[in-house]
Amino acid sequence: MYNCPSVNKVKESRPELSRSEQELYRVWLEETFDQEHLQTEAGQPVSILSVGKRNELEGPDFFDGMIIIGNQLKKGKIEIHVDNSDWYNHGHHLDSNYNDVVLHVVINNEKNETIKTNNDNVIPILVLQNYVLEPVKNKACTGWKNVNIEKAQQLLERYGEQRLNKKSFLLKSKIESKDPEEVLYKGLLDVMGYSKNRTAFKKLAQAVPYKESLDIISEFPEEERIPVLEALYLGTGGLLEDNSKKYFNSKDYLNGLIKIWHKLKNAYNYESHSISWHFVKSRPANHPTVRILGLVQIIHNFFPSTLVKEWLKFVARHECPEDLYKWGAKYFQNPSGMWQNHPLLHKQNRNKIIGDKRLMDLFSNYLIPLAKSIGILKEKQEIRNNAICLSKSIKKGAVPNIIRKMFNRWDISTRKITSNNLLQGSIEFYRSWCKLDLCKLCPMEQYADQK
Repeated sequence: MYNCPSVNKVKESRPELSRSEQELYRVWLEETFDQEHLQTEAGQPVSILSVGKRNELEGPDFFDGMIIIGNQLKKGKIEIHVDNSDWYNHGHHLDSNYNDVVLHVVINNEKNETIKTNNDNVIPILVLQNYVLEPVKNKACTGWKNVNIEKAQQLLERYGEQRLNKKSFLLKSKIESKDPEEVLYKGLLDVMGYSKNRTAFKKLAQAVPYKESLDIISEFPEEERIPVLEALYLGTGGLLEDNSKKYFNSKDYLNGLIKIWHKLKNAYNYESHSISWHFVKSRPANHPTVRILGLVQIIHNFFPSTLVKEWLKFVARHECPEDLYKWGAKYFQNPSGMWQNHPLLHKQNRNKIIGDKRLMDLFSNYLIPLAKSIGILKEKQEIRNNAICLSKSIKKGAVPNIIRKMFNRWDISTRKITSNNLLQGSIEFYRSWCKLDLCKLCPMEQYADQK
């Protein structure tokens, strides 16, 4: 349940685990369930010798489990779900990674479905009915002192590598069936959507595919390409309608874009989409209209080349990040043409298209994992290895409050997070242990003294 792509999203905005999902995970790991008279749904007795080790990568939730079912000893992987039917809802019956699962642990089996793997094996089902979940009132680490900082950093470095592996795996699964250019393009729009407009930018990416936008502007002279792209994206996003005109500064320039938009609609069969854009409680510099105009600048910066082509060229030539920030600034921050005095935008300081934090998000969540996944798929070791080197060497981004609180409990300064890999590892560690209240099993405890 926890390692399947449908719930384990690349972005930080992945769906939250329900309370019952968190409880089941803890119950199984901590073995706080009645182990007497256990039996499968088929009526076979079950004895649990080992619940297995937690799998923090893709695939089934636990590996190296050891179970006696009937009179047979079974060693292998274990998958857990709230509902038995989630096996099929999550597509595990189509995934060969789940072929050696030996037990499916659930809370509910209302549909009474038989569980089969991709190679047609029938998986025994264990429904947990009597279990106890002790409430977590205080995090155990609030009682620690003298945490070994070097050991803690080494552990978090490993979690950083693990987080990169997860992101690369998910992007790899996408680019196996989709154009890498479109995958990265959607990632770029996700980053530019910020938290409030991510869904809106996702819809915009679907409505205007990247290669279609390139094909369109290739038919126009250079001086017309930015206005054409602006009309295309603003018009498709429904932001050239009357109710959105208040967010723009120049009526003359806006009217010119509206005329271009009507021509594009007729020539390329585009239409305005009803997308819910959020402007409230957002600084003017972060309004979606400004973000879309910034997106146009970025696309124009790469043209006539493309996002992925230029990125892979850079990664293939660079093992370490001396020039990474210059490259990022060139394409994602430095504007073309009239950006600083754009007639649609009210006067404000706009030296960069996107800020440094957004650029770091783009590197961490999309550019570097994508390079690694392409390096693996195309068997280009140089690209793969350079991507790993970059992930470990680039500067850290903003430290989230949840990570600050976690480090405060450990009595370690967040200044010890000296790289992006350590920051990513801290986030992965939090999601793997703290967020699920798995204090009893916390691997950091071995490096601390107890008060």
